[in-house]
Amino acid sequence: AVEGAIDLEETKPGTSDGGTGLALDTALTLVDWPAGVPRSFQHLGLISSSTPPGVYPGTGHPRAVQFKADDMECLDPGEFLNDTLIDIGALHFQERAREALQRDDLKVHVFGTFFYKKLTAGSQALGPGDGQTSHAERVHQSVKGWTKKVNLFEMDYVFVPIHGSAHWSLAVICHPGNTNSVSDDDGSPCILHFDSLGGGHTTGSVTKKLRAYLNEEYKRKVKDNAITTGICVFGSTTQFNPTSMPGKRMACPQQMNLCDCGLFTLKNMEVLLQHPPKRIEVIPDNGGRHEFHFHGYKDLAYSTDAFHRHDAAAFRMELYK
Repeated sequence: AVEGAIDLEETKPGTSDGGTGLALDTALTLVDWPAGVPRSFQHLGLISSSTPPGVYPGTGHPRAVQFKADDMECLDPGEFLNDTLIDIGALHFQERAREALQRDDLKVHVFGTFFYKKLTAGSQALGPGDGQTSHAERVHQSVKGWTKKVNLFEMDYVFVPIHGSAHWSLAVICHPGNTNSVSDDDGSPCILHFDSLGGGHTTGSVTKKLRAYLNEEYKRKVKDNAITTGICVFGSTTQFNPTSMPGKRMACPQQMNLCDCGLFTLKNMEVLLQHPPKRIEVIPDNGGRHEFHFHGYKDLAYSTDAFHRHDAAAFRMELYK
């Protein structure tokens, strides 16, 4: 299946109600909780203050995530999912999609939640500079360890959980190693942004920060070390900018309260990992716009109601299990 859409790079989020005209309701998750079921996992007897810490998926896993009772209580209706639960959910869905990704010969990397926080920590968190290193270089220095054993430019898709202003969204860097490719079959570099809240994160700001990071990562890992991706050999003038790597704010299910953003972020991640596009083709026009074609992605056009607020309550229970 092929889906086409036209989008400006500097897409701005809409109104706080996601364009529905309905007021956001922080109590909707409570209203939608299944009838007859206690409204907390403590009341269900599944979690208590004495619940021992655990490790998901288990000790010895290279990306194992430690959690405790306080983390699990964030699954209660009306609560925000914290970093630990987003990391556990991301790892779970990536593992569950492993066979599908191997079948489609797609390589995927999922960053942990603290990556983007570290990337956007600001100059004060970076400490004093030496007067010779640029701000972009100092920012990259603070996160370079995240890709010590990973070459992002060999990946088809790179998932980045975004957190800021008590809100979660998801960015997906697509085909980052194809900047200099001359074949349309390789897929076009771009960044997709999935935000379940109309007044959430600004797509232009998110994509700008990720491109700045990729420019430094490219210089350190690819250009300076003469690494090739097997798809193309990078040239010395590679730059990630709105022209070479445009961004798009994607239509996706919208939350109707202020607390379910983490659930929607994980649901978007699950859908993309289970049914990723085989490739994305971006065609620019003369007016500075970009037309996005998603090849082999039958679920791209899933309705914005596909994950309803009623589903969000059940998803909390699914994540617990």
